[in-house]
Amino acid sequence: MTNHALGIPKQHKGKSCKKLRKGCFKSLEVKEEIKGASLVIAGIKYPTTDGKKNQRLKTDGNGKLSWISPPVTTELPISSIKFTGQYHGIAEILTLGDDEKPKYIKSNEKHSMTCKQLKENSAFFTLKSTTIPRWSFVGILFKEGPLIKGKSITTNDSNAIDELYNFKIGQNGIVSGFNSILRIPTTTEVSLIKQITYTRVPAPK
Repeated sequence: MTNHALGIPKQHKGKSCKKLRKGCFKSLEVKEEIKGASLVIAGIKYPTTDGKKNQRLKTDGNGKLSWISPPVTTELPISSIKFTGQYHGIAEILTLGDDEKPKYIKSNEKHSMTCKQLKENSAFFTLKSTTIPRWSFVGILFKEGPLIKGKSITTNDSNAIDELYNFKIGQNGIVSGFNSILRIPTTTEVSLIKQITYTRVPAPK
């Protein structure tokens, strides 16, 4: 690559960047080498072939780039994941106290999940709390683009709506964790918003 190809004025052609007069190029320095079938730019070695669809470049930290595929966890059909078992939840709750001022609460919860397949990319599920009386949900899992999400409602009279997202799926297809946002509307006696981080409890060995 020549200096002129970079758009450097002809009168500076062949001169190093350091010798260019002030105001021309203050910090531009490009070094390109072609070694056999390899392309090296500024010491970074690029792949010599195009990657597959949706692949991305990854560095090894030593100046070499290679193509990798996105994590398979977001590409799995719902029919291949296992979403039944016990889950531990860390709940962070924002509500109003008796003085009508914002009140923050953090609590530990345990939930039992069961899932029934509908189609390849949708399924019914139930979430039942084992620590909060009468606290249970019915909902559906679905694909939104490459992402797995869920929506559910309570089976009690609170009219709470729960949205599930950020599913973490292991190599064996088991959902190891997920997050949810729970909202109870202000039309009820208690109004709150709850963010829960769920982690699957391993089965007893």
